[in-house]
Amino acid sequence: MGVYDYDENEKQFDSPQAPPAQVGDILWVRETWSEWTDGYVYKAWTSPYPQPGRYTDKMMKWHPSIHMPKEAARIFLRVTDVRVERLKDMTLDDFLAEGVILRPEAFNDPENAYMQSKKLFIHIWDSTIKKEQYDLFGWDANPWVWVIAFERCEQPEGWCV
Repeated sequence: MGVYDYDENEKQFDSPQAPPAQVGDILWVRETWSEWTDGYVYKAWTSPYPQPGRYTDKMMKWHPSIHMPKEAARIFLRVTDVRVERLKDMTLDDFLAEGVILRPEAFNDPENAYMQSKKLFIHIWDSTIKKEQYDLFGWDANPWVWVIAFERCEQPEGWCV
């Protein structure tokens, strides 16, 4: 897959920007984790209330996801598509795929569902951008973004050998 930039005369040239992944790549999901006598445990398995057979927050020393070792991974994703697009080209399906949640009744009017999901996504997107970088990366700047589609897959054979 080639990635191209354009100079001020709109002449195309190879971009130094490389895609963050390629179709077929296997990604591993990092999550908050800890170690227990029988191996790794994950914050997603815990309950704030004591329950038989469940880990509780008070029992564990949690480590942030950024420090999760590769061999602790339990969720794997196969990249199915990689492309670039303008941020404002997002559709309702794109907003929902990014995690925007709407009440079921919002879908009675597709335009309303789109507008509500867009508003929620803009709030989330802009909250991740430093104020001094809004002009470059905020919603109103309409930056080019990488779009990576994936599907869940099984742990690859020979993973982390």
